[in-house]
Amino acid sequence: KKETGKAVVRNKIKRTLKEANRPLNKKLLPGYDIIVLAKNNIREANYFEICYDLESLFYKGRLFL
Repeated sequence: KKETGKAVVRNKIKRTLKEANRPLNKKLLPGYDIIVLAKNNIREANYFEICYDLESLFYKGRLFL
């Protein structure tokens, strides 16, 4: 039986980040390119924790309308 590879985990994290950003994207100020760098402990985070963290970072950076 094959093990789940690193690429599978990495792609799951990418999909989760994209979905978490989708509703927030409408509230962001135009003219910004945002790069999100994920740390290792994101593997244990669920969708709602990622949404909360992204939203709090965007508020902290004053990127919302």
